[in-house]
Amino acid sequence: MLAACAFEGALGLGGGSKGPDHDGDGVVDDVDVCPHISNAGQSDADGDGVGDECDPINGVPHRRVLFDGFSNGPNAELWDGVDSFNDWEKTGNSTNGYWQQKAFVNMSRQILFKEALLDATVQTRLVIDEIGPNMEAQYHEAALVVDEKEGSNPRSFALCGIRSPHGGTPSVVGSFVRGGGSAAENTAVWAANFSGTSLFITAHVSAAGALACEVKTNGAMGAPGVPQVAGNVAGGRVGLSTFGAIARYDFIFIVEPLP
Repeated sequence: MLAACAFEGALGLGGGSKGPDHDGDGVVDDVDVCPHISNAGQSDADGDGVGDECDPINGVPHRRVLFDGFSNGPNAELWDGVDSFNDWEKTGNSTNGYWQQKAFVNMSRQILFKEALLDATVQTRLVIDEIGPNMEAQYHEAALVVDEKEGSNPRSFALCGIRSPHGGTPSVVGSFVRGGGSAAENTAVWAANFSGTSLFITAHVSAAGALACEVKTNGAMGAPGVPQVAGNVAGGRVGLSTFGAIARYDFIFIVEPLP
C-alpha cells in the first residue's frame, strides 16, 4: 500500500498554515478538519482530526487519507488515468479550481487515486456542464468511482452518481456496479435536469462488501439525500468518471477508519 502521508505531503497537506482555503471558512486546507465544508468553528467531537460535518461516524476514529481541492492539475504520482491521463485537465484558478475531461467521448473516462482502499468514505461535488450532441452513447453519466479492481479482466468497478439516457428522461441517481460481464443498479429517479445540475456525492465502501451512495442536490448538506446500496463490493481504487458528458469536479475527500 502506498503511504498516504506521502500523498498529503505532495499536495501541501499536513503541517503549516499557508495555502488554499477551499471552503472559504478562514481555515486553510492543510489544517482544516473539513476542508471542503465551511466550518469556521472546527468542531470535532471525537478529536480524530475529521470534523463533525464530514466525519462518517462520530465516535469512531478516522484518518484523512486525501483531500485534493484541484488547485493544480492531476499529479501522476497520485493519479492514474485509466483511459488516458491527458484527458483530464485543471480549469478555474488556484482558489476555485476544478478537474474536468477535455472533450465528449462515447466511452468511460476515469481518473483514479492509486491507493486501493478496503474501507473508506469518499466525497465530491460536481457540476455537469454539457451532454454530448448526437452521441452514439446510450446514456450520459457523471460519478464517483468507488471500487475499481486494478488489473481485473474484464474490468470491475462500482459508481455512485447520476445517469441520463441519451435523448430521454428520466435521469436516475444511485449506485451502478459493473464487471465480470454483468451489471447492476440501485437507483432512484432524479427529477431535476441532468445538464447544469450540481451534485454532492458521498460514497461508503466497506471491507464487508457493502456500498452505500448518497446524492444531494446543489451541494447543500441539508438537502434530502437519495441513499442507495449495492452489494458485492469489497474495496478498490476510487476516483472520478464521466461518460458522454462534460462535468467539473470541485474536490475529492477520502477518509478511512483507524485500525
